[in-house]
Formats: sequence, structure tokens, C-alpha cells
Amino acid sequence: MSAPPPREVLTLPEVAEWLGMHPNSVHRAARSGRLPARRVGKEWRFLTDAVAARWTPGRRLRGAPPAAALHQPAVPEAPIALSAQEAADFLRVELHTIYHEAMAERLPAWKEGKEWRTSEGALREYLRSDPDSATRYIKERDPRRKA
Repeated sequence: MSAPPPREVLTLPEVAEWLGMHPNSVHRAARSGRLPARRVGKEWRFLTDAVAARWTPGRRLRGAPPAAALHQPAVPEAPIALSAQEAADFLRVELHTIYHEAMAERLPAWKEGKEWRTSEGALREYLRSDPDSATRYIKERDPRRKA
């Protein structure tokens, strides 16, 4: 693993390049919960510090990490709320993804008049926590299929 990337929020290809892994391997590790990640819309996002805390060079990612290992102390809340565009820039997603996730109540945001607002601290916590990551991406087996 080389030096951490300068960005706080990383995309899947950036994490793959940083860790020297194939993007498909990073995707499988994120889906299974072995690598701390969060889906924002249809894209995966990773916090640099969470990945660095979980990854050790030369060691495979096996099994889900203990919950205490991923949870870090809460970042003090920024006094200034971010607009939807600023949140999209922070998460590095399209603006319509922010609107869609906020309206579906999956993104920590609120409306002020006609504008959606959130804070940087809330977005960091959103990326750190995935309440049902253990079961969300597991495909259930079709009982009609043979073993």
C-alpha cells in the first residue's frame, strides 16, 4: 500500500489502485463488508482513514471486521450546512444522486425552503456506518435450484 491518497472520500477505482488490488476484488470486499464502504446511489464510496485502518499490506481481507474497529469517534459537527451541490462534490457523485438519496431518507439531509442541506460531519458518519451491511448484498439462494 502506497501513501494515502490526498482525498478523504475515494471511488472504487482509486481504492483499487491505492491498495494494488483489482477493482473486482475491491468490489467483492466492499459488498461482503470486509472493506469499509458505503453505496451512494449506485456507486461505492470509501473513507480514506477507514480503509487505512482496516487494510494491512500483504494480508488478505478475510471475514468482517469487529464493529469497534470501524467505528471512530464522531467528528465535531461543522457549524455551516452544505448545499446539495457541495454534498455532491464532497461525496463525488452527481447532484441528482444527492436529491434521490435525500428524498428516499437514506442520506442525512433536511430541507430549508426548497433547498436540501446537510453537514460534512453527517456525511462522514453516513459513510462510516452501514446499518445492514452484513445482509444487504447477500444473494438469497433460489430453493428451486439444485445444489
